[in-house]
Amino acid sequence: MRQTRGPTHASARILSVQAALIDLKDCRTQIAIVIVLIVAITGLRIIESQTGPLFLIPVVLAAFWFGRWPGLATGAAASVLVRITLELNSGGVPDPTAFAELVRFAVYAGLGWTVGVLSESRLGLERELLRRGLELEEVRTLQRALAPPEPPERPSLELAACYIPAEHGVSGDFYAVVPAADGATLIAVGDVAGRGLEAAKRAWYVRTLIASSADASGDPSQILERANRALVDESGFGAPFVTAACMLFYPSGRVEWALAGHDDPVRLDDGAPLRGNGETGLPLGVSDLIGCQTSSVQLGGGSGLLLYTDGLTEARRSVNGSRNGSELFGEERIERLLARFNGSSAAEVLEGVQREVREFSGGSLADDLCMIALRRSREPAAADVR
Repeated sequence: MRQTRGPTHASARILSVQAALIDLKDCRTQIAIVIVLIVAITGLRIIESQTGPLFLIPVVLAAFWFGRWPGLATGAAASVLVRITLELNSGGVPDPTAFAELVRFAVYAGLGWTVGVLSESRLGLERELLRRGLELEEVRTLQRALAPPEPPERPSLELAACYIPAEHGVSGDFYAVVPAADGATLIAVGDVAGRGLEAAKRAWYVRTLIASSADASGDPSQILERANRALVDESGFGAPFVTAACMLFYPSGRVEWALAGHDDPVRLDDGAPLRGNGETGLPLGVSDLIGCQTSSVQLGGGSGLLLYTDGLTEARRSVNGSRNGSELFGEERIERLLARFNGSSAAEVLEGVQREVREFSGGSLADDLCMIALRRSREPAAADVR
């Protein structure tokens, strides 16, 4: 299976082709301008010998637009044309010595070379900025696909999700909510080690693998094992690993889940870790088998769970203003925080957690944070049914 490059790869390529066509059109115009200037100045010098160093204008323009070698060539040609026009003009007196000719050549050609070098540096910076802009736009579009602001509606579930980017660029956090077999809902959260466009593409690939297995298997551990095999077949063991939590929620309230190197889900009303009887497996992409096992629990009406990436527990702040010491948000703070929102809706819980972690970290996170909260719908009372 080939690794998908994400939904915006084609659009980024189209933008690059459009930019190249614009550059080609501009290049032709610029060449025409330089040629017209050279011809015009040559004619003017034939008529009027003392016109000053007008040939420096096309030399500088050629070097500025095309770089060092075209600038050098234009400077050398201008030096030769100066000598020719002096000889053709009956009132002109040619330079009497070869040294003077050499000086003129060095001035014109040297100016073209120097301006060309500076221009190439400028163009290199502009191309790098354009490349980074295209890459950033692709990352942002990928991230919106990896962690949509609103999860889809699912039967018997109240869902809310959020994504907070890190201070130093986007990484590979994602979540997925898709229909599964027997009316269940597959809910997954994952985190790719590393950051940037490649991490986001790898996250997209893993998210697609997990989501596409929702109908093929009713066992979360098998879904993760299948994603791991495809990931290893695609990129081997050298690529960044991926932690993931995969959960199946059934309308009856039964929840089955498995973990691949990921933090345990926590109960939405008290923050207590959801401990299962299955083993937590290795992260995806580090071994042929990750060895995770499926656990299950029964949620009562109104009960809920929170799944999150390690950007929450590892959010940090400096201690006493010192750069050398820092304090992590940690699991205990999550428990105390969720206990304060006991009974609140999934959206209210996530809003409170976001507010608290931003305040704790001073408004910027060292790592991306992706969270999804789910709460089972309360069963209607008998009077409501009648």
